[in-house]
Amino acid sequence: MSAEMASWGKQRSAGAKAFRRLLPLAAGSVLLAFLALASPAAAVPPERETFDEPFSGTQDCGTFTIEFSGTNHVRSTTHFDNEGNPVRIVDRVSAEETDTNTTTGKTLDVRANFTAVFDLVEGTTTVNGQVFMANDPGRGAVIQDTGKVVFDEDGNVVRIAGPHEVLETEAEIFCDALA
Repeated sequence: MSAEMASWGKQRSAGAKAFRRLLPLAAGSVLLAFLALASPAAAVPPERETFDEPFSGTQDCGTFTIEFSGTNHVRSTTHFDNEGNPVRIVDRVSAEETDTNTTTGKTLDVRANFTAVFDLVEGTTTVNGQVFMANDPGRGAVIQDTGKVVFDEDGNVVRIAGPHEVLETEAEIFCDALA
């Protein structure tokens, strides 16, 4: 995955740019929370929603271009405080994506299964799980971005655990996998 599956901050560290394919997911969840601000000022039970978000785009690899497309499948739960203000959004996401080297025609199937927690009070985003995973027949795992990452309100990484090849290579690993 490389262009539309991330971006939980207006300003991100260089590595966090690799998560940019998650932008539609984050933007949709935060928009839902702000729309919920119009709720009455009473204890409000969590709101749950399920939706699909298709995405597509390209990534320039210098000598070739990757075209990618896929779908995020999201189960989103917005939690409220006693005044009815949204305080936390929990998104459970599964996704599938196909990346294609437009020069050679080689394809790579990328999948994801993770939870993203948006703390609207602290301004942090925590991602846990398999954010990006791809296997190449005969080569095994060629992309693995799994574990936990915590971003501050500006999108900077403040905590990281596990292998995060996409985050650490700014998505260059997709070019390497499809070269």
